[in-house]
Amino acid sequence: MKQQIHNFLVAVYGIIVALAVLAGALVAVLFLVAFIIDGSTAVAISNFNLGVMNYSKKLACYAILFGLIDFYMMKEHHLTIDQDEEEESITSVSA
Repeated sequence: MKQQIHNFLVAVYGIIVALAVLAGALVAVLFLVAFIIDGSTAVAISNFNLGVMNYSKKLACYAILFGLIDFYMMKEHHLTIDQDEEEESITSVSA
Protein backbone atom coordinates (compact mmCIF):
# COMPACT_ATOMS: atom_id res chain seq x y z
CA MET A 1 0.00 0.00 0.00
CA LYS A 2 2.85 2.36 0.87
CA GLN A 3 4.45 1.78 -2.54
CA GLN A 4 1.15 2.49 -4.33
CA ILE A 5 0.78 5.79 -2.47
CA HIS A 6 4.40 6.61 -3.33
CA ASN A 7 3.79 5.90 -7.02
CA PHE A 8 0.64 8.04 -6.97
CA LEU A 9 2.40 10.97 -5.28
CA VAL A 10 5.32 10.78 -7.72
CA ALA A 11 2.93 10.73 -10.68
CA VAL A 12 0.94 13.70 -9.35
CA TYR A 13 4.17 15.58 -8.62
CA GLY A 14 5.44 14.97 -12.15
CA ILE A 15 2.21 16.07 -13.82
CA ILE A 16 1.97 19.25 -11.76
CA VAL A 17 5.61 20.16 -12.37
CA ALA A 18 5.17 19.55 -16.11
CA LEU A 19 2.15 21.86 -16.17
CA ALA A 20 4.04 24.57 -14.27
CA VAL A 21 7.01 24.34 -16.64
CA LEU A 22 4.74 24.47 -19.70
CA ALA A 23 3.03 27.55 -18.26
CA GLY A 24 6.45 29.16 -17.77
CA ALA A 25 7.40 28.35 -21.37
CA LEU A 26 4.14 29.87 -22.59
CA VAL A 27 4.87 33.04 -20.64
CA ALA A 28 8.38 33.22 -22.09
CA VAL A 29 7.11 32.94 -25.66
CA LEU A 30 4.34 35.47 -25.05
CA PHE A 31 6.85 37.84 -23.45
CA LEU A 32 8.95 37.75 -26.62
CA VAL A 33 5.85 38.32 -28.75
CA ALA A 34 4.81 41.26 -26.56
CA PHE A 35 8.31 42.69 -26.76
CA ILE A 36 8.19 42.59 -30.55
CA ILE A 37 4.61 43.89 -30.89
CA ASP A 38 4.79 46.76 -28.36
CA GLY A 39 1.87 49.05 -27.58
CA SER A 40 -1.49 48.31 -25.98
CA THR A 41 -1.52 44.72 -27.24
CA ALA A 42 1.75 44.10 -25.40
CA VAL A 43 0.20 45.46 -22.21
CA ALA A 44 -2.73 43.05 -22.57
CA ILE A 45 -0.34 40.15 -23.18
CA SER A 46 1.69 41.15 -20.12
CA ASN A 47 -1.42 41.23 -17.95
CA PHE A 48 -2.35 37.77 -19.22
CA ASN A 49 1.21 36.60 -18.43
CA LEU A 50 0.81 37.90 -14.89
CA GLY A 51 -2.25 35.74 -14.36
CA VAL A 52 -0.57 32.68 -15.88
CA MET A 53 2.52 33.11 -13.71
CA ASN A 54 0.45 33.50 -10.55
CA TYR A 55 -1.37 30.28 -11.42
CA SER A 56 1.96 28.59 -12.24
CA LYS A 57 3.40 29.57 -8.84
CA LYS A 58 0.41 28.00 -7.12
CA LEU A 59 0.91 24.82 -9.14
CA ALA A 60 4.58 24.70 -8.14
CA CYS A 61 3.62 25.08 -4.47
CA TYR A 62 1.21 22.16 -4.75
CA ALA A 63 3.93 20.08 -6.41
CA ILE A 64 6.28 20.85 -3.53
CA LEU A 65 3.56 19.82 -1.08
CA PHE A 66 3.12 16.43 -2.78
CA GLY A 67 6.91 15.98 -2.90
CA LEU A 68 7.29 16.73 0.79
CA ILE A 69 4.48 14.36 1.71
CA ASP A 70 6.27 11.65 -0.27
CA PHE A 71 9.64 12.42 1.37
CA TYR A 72 8.21 12.17 4.87
CA MET A 73 6.16 9.09 4.08
CA MET A 74 9.07 7.19 2.50
CA LYS A 75 11.60 8.62 5.00
CA GLU A 76 14.18 9.00 2.26
CA HIS A 77 14.83 11.05 -0.83
CA HIS A 78 17.33 11.12 -3.68
CA LEU A 79 20.05 12.66 -1.52
CA THR A 80 19.73 10.09 1.27
CA ILE A 81 22.95 8.16 1.84
CA ASP A 82 22.35 4.48 2.48
CA GLN A 83 24.86 2.98 4.93
CA ASP A 84 25.00 -0.33 3.01
CA GLU A 85 25.82 1.41 -0.28
CA GLU A 86 28.54 3.45 1.43
CA GLU A 87 30.19 0.32 2.87
CA GLU A 88 30.04 -1.44 -0.52
CA SER A 89 31.73 1.49 -2.28
CA ILE A 90 34.48 1.61 0.37
CA THR A 91 35.23 -2.11 0.01
CA SER A 92 35.21 -1.95 -3.80
CA VAL A 93 37.64 1.01 -3.82
CA SER A 94 40.05 -0.62 -1.36
CA ALA A 95 40.03 -3.99 -3.17
